[in-house]
Amino acid sequence: MSADVSQFEPQDVVVTTYNYHIVIHAEQVAEDGTVSNTFTHKVQLPEDMDPLSVSCALSEAGMLVISVKRNHTAEPPPAYHSEMQC
Repeated sequence: MSADVSQFEPQDVVVTTYNYHIVIHAEQVAEDGTVSNTFTHKVQLPEDMDPLSVSCALSEAGMLVISVKRNHTAEPPPAYHSEMQC
């Protein structure tokens, strides 16, 4: 999965994963503290994906690329929540 977040600084982009969901959230805050731009995108992963294998990379052009590996076990992983900045 990929998303164009080129209008945001890398530190403004947060990727959160929880229970087969990936959420991309980016927010620009002006010098006066007001929010000037936001981006949120939520995706539900298929059950054959390993939600604990989520990784992300941000290109110089501002494309956020999120990768997830297929789950090769029959049992689903336990519930979890994680957050990363790319």
